[in-house]
Amino acid sequence: MGIYKLPKSQWTKDGRKYKYYWNEKDETGKWKKKFSSAYKTKLDAMNAEREFLNEQVTYGGDMDMTFGELMTQYISFQKNRVRRRTLETYEKRKHHLKRFENVKLKDLDGEIYHQFQEDLWNKSLKCSSRNNIQKFLKAVLNWGMKRYDINLMNFYNKIEIFNDPNEIEEEKDIYTPEEFKRFISACPDLNTKVMFEILYYCGLRRGEARGLQWTDINWNEHTLSITKQ
Repeated sequence: MGIYKLPKSQWTKDGRKYKYYWNEKDETGKWKKKFSSAYKTKLDAMNAEREFLNEQVTYGGDMDMTFGELMTQYISFQKNRVRRRTLETYEKRKHHLKRFENVKLKDLDGEIYHQFQEDLWNKSLKCSSRNNIQKFLKAVLNWGMKRYDINLMNFYNKIEIFNDPNEIEEEKDIYTPEEFKRFISACPDLNTKVMFEILYYCGLRRGEARGLQWTDINWNEHTLSITKQ
């Protein structure tokens, strides 16, 4: 699923230029892209897409669908609903799920899951990273069950949390206020000093600091609003 803006040459006379699309199997079992009627605004197309999805809860929900097809549909569904950086994370985690890509949903079982577990154990990853990959796997399965009214719980319940008692916990470098004052005194310019002070005293993440704009400052009340990344 997704929203598509038509080339200007295909706009209707009354300015309709947005369509939503979905994937549908043809008579041979191959997936084909289908397009809706045109809408004037992107919001109109998104609302129509939502209504279409609500009417098609069981559409495409056969257990002969491969996990790769389900995962592709999930990512497509999320394109207009999550940040671009989240989509990039999906693509990175998708790479680790290749073992499931061509497996039909009806064939997902404990054996293939344990092979997947071994794949992750053999990669130089932290347990937190392995569990984040599994978090994405569970998100795809959850979405598939809700969207298509299919039961994947037998496989879902086999997913286990990774825990390595021998993993060395990464040390964190924490500055005391006195240490931070010594650090900040060496900043070469005012802009750098202000940025580090905002990061330290407000507890911002780097993405939140990069997203700051002048409009986020209330000069009268002396407040700073974190509204974006």
